[in-house]
Amino acid sequence: MRPLLKLVLVASFLSGLGAPNTLAQDSSLVLHLLCDGTAKDASMYGNDGSALGPVPTTDRFGRPNHAYWFDGDGSKIVIQNSPSINPSNQLTITFWANLDGMTDNYLDVLYKGGPVVGGFYGNREYALYLKENLGAAYFLLMSAGDGQGQHESDSYSLLPRQWLFFTGIIDRKNHLMHVYINGQESTLYNQVDSYSSFNTNSYELWIGAGAESLYQHRSYKGALDDIRLYRRALSETEILALYREPQDALPHLDASQIHPFGHVLVGRTDTQVMSIRNRGTSPLIVSHIRSSNPAFHLSDSILTVPAFDFATVTVSYTPTIAVRDTGRISLVSNDPDSPETQIPVAGIGFVPGSAPVVLSIRDIPADQGHQVRILWFRSKFDGLSDSLHATYYDIWRQVEERPSAWDFVSSVPASHLDEYGLIASTIFDSSEIGGMHWSVLKVSARFRELIDPVFSSPDSGYSADNVIPSKVAGAFATLPGGQSVLRWDPVTDLDIDHYEIYASNTVTTSLSGMTLLGKAFSPVYLDNTYLPGSNRFYRVAAVDKDGNIGIPSDVVSVQTTSTQADRELLAAFALEQNYPNPFNPSTLIHYTIPKEAYVSLKVYDLLGREVAVLVHDKKAPGSYAETWDASGMASGVYVCRLRSGDFVQSRRMLLLR
Repeated sequence: MRPLLKLVLVASFLSGLGAPNTLAQDSSLVLHLLCDGTAKDASMYGNDGSALGPVPTTDRFGRPNHAYWFDGDGSKIVIQNSPSINPSNQLTITFWANLDGMTDNYLDVLYKGGPVVGGFYGNREYALYLKENLGAAYFLLMSAGDGQGQHESDSYSLLPRQWLFFTGIIDRKNHLMHVYINGQESTLYNQVDSYSSFNTNSYELWIGAGAESLYQHRSYKGALDDIRLYRRALSETEILALYREPQDALPHLDASQIHPFGHVLVGRTDTQVMSIRNRGTSPLIVSHIRSSNPAFHLSDSILTVPAFDFATVTVSYTPTIAVRDTGRISLVSNDPDSPETQIPVAGIGFVPGSAPVVLSIRDIPADQGHQVRILWFRSKFDGLSDSLHATYYDIWRQVEERPSAWDFVSSVPASHLDEYGLIASTIFDSSEIGGMHWSVLKVSARFRELIDPVFSSPDSGYSADNVIPSKVAGAFATLPGGQSVLRWDPVTDLDIDHYEIYASNTVTTSLSGMTLLGKAFSPVYLDNTYLPGSNRFYRVAAVDKDGNIGIPSDVVSVQTTSTQADRELLAAFALEQNYPNPFNPSTLIHYTIPKEAYVSLKVYDLLGREVAVLVHDKKAPGSYAETWDASGMASGVYVCRLRSGDFVQSRRMLLLR
């Protein structure tokens, strides 16, 4: 089950139980920005900066004003040039980042240099960008050396909107570059050629934006925290220790909210559980837990919560009169950032009347959505000796686009019960993809002696699809012509929207250690980011129309297909049948070129009109694959035609929507 509203606990927080930071007093640490509302340097070198536009925001531990948010529109931190931030032969850059999203195919994250002079060479001393290619975002580490040129190294692609720990190493001493994500190496290639020293310059260091003028990039959009520069190459053990270190040894309180109690019969009691979590590394002492309204009772008045643990407090609501009750629960603790926390509470006391009273409207768990359970309290005339006699309760659902109109849903016979329930249908589900859709319902009571019914006040609730898609089976990856192609068996669930493809360069047992490469709407995916000769492991998960992610496939790795059949295939031009076929909306087209030649691969409709140009270029000998996305095209038969010199071959493709 994937709840609609969820609390994300970042894996780095749980892994932060490791050794304390042993690098804080390292003389090679030349810049350390805590991003706690200032741009002060915590290293011994005093490289204080100026924060020009970034806004304090919540860090990875959920603490306010402990990180900086950059708006993607030029906000930056500027560090004046000094000898300490100009490395001689080695540099390590580390920081925590929460990428909001790509607003361009290049975003400046960190830049030491001036405007570009003479092409891509010249004034870059060191720089870091976010780059996007085929929908995948990744870090690009770059440096110019000896005035001769530059070299760069990429990371594997990244997941946006979650905290990650970046480490980049430029090692001109050993002619290597390394990129680490969350303490694990994530380097796509690793080389600095023969450059033996940095192209030292006198320009400022910009963080969050870049100073280039000839090749303008957009600025970084997202959060940054705990930014460090070292004038040496950190070891893998040191990088892992930085990734795992706790932020500090202070307690931090995080209390769950109390949902409104709704209608509660006067004299009865309803309860909820409030969770109090300690996100710090020392005990949290809650010395004062009190309610401002006596209608709300608390099970505890004091608590002690160990580090990285939680405790619960039961909140009870017992109305004494028919009135709307509100109040606040006050939590006083030794949390230095939030010494007092206020939690609002609310409820409605009622006594039975002629009309029924809606008690709650809640989602049905473990279903495919479009259902809620409505509970209501009886009319006071639902009894054997009443002057009026309730006979039926009718349930009504408000018409979303016309609030004055109501759809009839169902009826329930009056049976002298105190409370009634009914599973009612909804028109829309709430989901992470589609947003919140509230269904408004009310209940009316019919009487034997009266013509007109009496209606409850309306109330609202939402339905959600709580059933995840089935596990993806039959996944396998091949390397025709050096291109990585992933295929799997289609999931037969009726509400599947698309598939998500995850990859990593090491074997991992969970998606958290993998990177989201992209989406597919049919059971085939071409990984254009794969570098021949490298390790690549994949998992595929189905996603339904409400955003639920299914159980991912087993881990599969790319497998070479350098067989005798492949070698024979390369002896002639060939256009294979597209896969899948029929398709909706994308399909993969393989073709083979036996010699270097100009190639044209186009798609036509049955009237001979050109609708897509997939290839029109010179190609080296080999096998290739192209994806045609037919979004926006009408259902029907299309023709794919491969032409090279005198060779022409066509295949028919069927688009079914």
